[in-house]
Amino acid sequence: MRVMIPTALRRQLLRQHGAALHSSHVSAFAQVARGHGQAAIRRAAAPAPMSSAAHAFSTASSSDNKKATKKKLPSFVIDDAFASDDDGNDARDTSQHDDDLDFGLDLGHDSDARETETEVDATGPATLAELSPDEQRALRKSFRIAMDRKREWMQRLASEGAVDALLRVVVDCYEPLYASLAAPPPCSLWDAVSDVAAARALATKFRSKWYDDQVTQVTEQEAMALLVQLQRPELALAVFRHREALAEALGPSVRVASPTAPDVLHDRVVELSSHVRSFWAWAMGAALMTRDYALVLGMYESALGRGVFPTASMTASYAHALTASGEHDAAAALYEQCQQDDRPLNVFFFRQLLFSASVSHRGRLATQLLEDMKMKGFALRAVDFWNAIRAFDRAYFFVQPRRSGRAPRAVARQNDPNAAFFPVRESWADCQQRLDAEAKNPQATAARDEACEAVLQLVDDMVDGERLVPHTPQFFDRALAAAVFTREYDRIDELLELHRRSFDGAPVAGTTAVSMATNGLLLRGEPDRARDFVLSCDPALSTAYGKRAAASVVSYLCSIDDVPRLLALLGTLDSLKAQGSVVDESLRKALLATLCRSVEQLDDAALWATLRRWPGLFKMYSSSSSFTAVLEYACSARRWDVVAKCVQHRDKTVIRGVYPRLAIHLAKRMSEDEDDETSSSRHRALATLARHIDWLRCSAEQRVAFAALAIRALHALGEPQRIARIVDSRLTPDDRLALPQDVKAIALDAATTIES
Repeated sequence: MRVMIPTALRRQLLRQHGAALHSSHVSAFAQVARGHGQAAIRRAAAPAPMSSAAHAFSTASSSDNKKATKKKLPSFVIDDAFASDDDGNDARDTSQHDDDLDFGLDLGHDSDARETETEVDATGPATLAELSPDEQRALRKSFRIAMDRKREWMQRLASEGAVDALLRVVVDCYEPLYASLAAPPPCSLWDAVSDVAAARALATKFRSKWYDDQVTQVTEQEAMALLVQLQRPELALAVFRHREALAEALGPSVRVASPTAPDVLHDRVVELSSHVRSFWAWAMGAALMTRDYALVLGMYESALGRGVFPTASMTASYAHALTASGEHDAAAALYEQCQQDDRPLNVFFFRQLLFSASVSHRGRLATQLLEDMKMKGFALRAVDFWNAIRAFDRAYFFVQPRRSGRAPRAVARQNDPNAAFFPVRESWADCQQRLDAEAKNPQATAARDEACEAVLQLVDDMVDGERLVPHTPQFFDRALAAAVFTREYDRIDELLELHRRSFDGAPVAGTTAVSMATNGLLLRGEPDRARDFVLSCDPALSTAYGKRAAASVVSYLCSIDDVPRLLALLGTLDSLKAQGSVVDESLRKALLATLCRSVEQLDDAALWATLRRWPGLFKMYSSSSSFTAVLEYACSARRWDVVAKCVQHRDKTVIRGVYPRLAIHLAKRMSEDEDDETSSSRHRALATLARHIDWLRCSAEQRVAFAALAIRALHALGEPQRIARIVDSRLTPDDRLALPQDVKAIALDAATTIES
């Protein structure tokens, strides 16, 4: 590696370190100086180039590259300047530096920029290895002081909002290159300047007289950083695009003439296609601010193609662009590649990957990311655990709705993996159906149970391990669902208490959380707590989730035939005027079945009083389906008095008579009962049914069948007049002939009795 030592710096080094250095070091340094002087005499004797524009810079061809030596520019070796620095010498006064390091300009803070003549170094090039360690440290420190002062000056420009001046500083670095080209391409940076005339007239500091790529790279990355901090990403991208366009126009490698080179064979080759890593990092950050994700992806891939080892910021920006573009498979592959290459990663990379894992439902990747973050010592947030929990949604929380249709289109939609998914919403009936299916095939839910256990483990790590508080109510939807699915019902109290502490005692809201917590309490056999929980979440039962949960409690009480609690809950619903919205048609039938079959808890009189207490709930007067349901359930429970009262007190404007099929069905059930204790009430109910059947709707077969059943019951009650009335007024001669022989005998006996 070769560096150029300015004359003033050489004098300073000899003056400061001559007394301390060994005499052999001094003699070696003097010998190098004599060699420099002889090289300068040879360059002075050589003929001058024809034109600086035609000779100073040229594109390096394949044959020229063999002769040209690729060396970093004099005095600006970035890597060497910041490597192996002595911390003790860093504490020295930074004001001790030569004027020739000011690039020919006044570096004072208050003085105006003024150009001065730069002393041309008459010495030849020397290698950095020929200098002593103290001389190397002094050289590095002087260079760093000069570049730090330039950065401070650019930062002052940025604090004043002079973005055009920052662009002009970058243009000044390239002006020697453009000036030495025979046909220079247009400088695209001027297109980004708002006031070109003012920017061209601006006198800037640190204007180089020859092109120095190392100084240019440092200046570019500093300008891009300041522009990004000023929220001007489009200008930072202009700096990036200018460098790329120049490399494309001139070629990736350009041979630059050095003012101290003895001939063109010693020209330096500049790689315009290469740059420091922070240049790529700031460019990708600027592109990310403009949401040009395709550009971010292209930058990262281009940097890798040029041999750039990506920084943590570059990889985080690339992960952000992949996530925002929906390329979640590529984001997962990026994480694996980063692990293989051992690339530096920051916390923002992991947060982007966690979000990608949550969107793409990669639960294992999410847990692996969290473990990696813990190992690297990154601070975990509640949102990080939230994203990890969401990654398991597809395994247990989101389900496809069940479709009742059997048409091919309905089946196709049900089997479509891209069909819509909805959060799980389990009623008590759904919960019972799920438990029955799990009992028949436990292996079918292994994947779901594994996901639920992982979610509960994440909850424990977040709350107990990291001492974090959930910040979203949807967190409890997933946690409660996981606890119910894994049958860890004891954790419901723990999760409800966590919700109370997290949201200052606010009630639980949301269909999934309320329904799952209610089902969990019911599965523990605590209907009173479940009822109180539902009323605490929605005291007026005005929300959909409150009504669903209340319906689950009613359904549970019906399943265990707990009539006292059931009647108390129905009274509460009546006071809230929520009976009609909570109890639907299917639940109404379950409720009627429970009340009718609970003979020991509710006698016929109490049952009839209950049915008449809430006519709007049972609707046995105004709805034919409810009327039929009451008759069927009461008949099944042998509540013959209730059957008779229900038939007598129907609303005749809505239900003119009992349908023939229903009447025959009930009459057969009554006739099959052989209980002697209820025979009288059974016969009375059948006689009442014969009085209220809709005879006009009966067919001949239905008339004969029902008349035979009714005549037998009336004969048992000893009512020959009613038997004769049925035979004479309801049956035709053909119907009489079709009656069974025993019924004919009863009818003949009844007629004889009446005549006598």
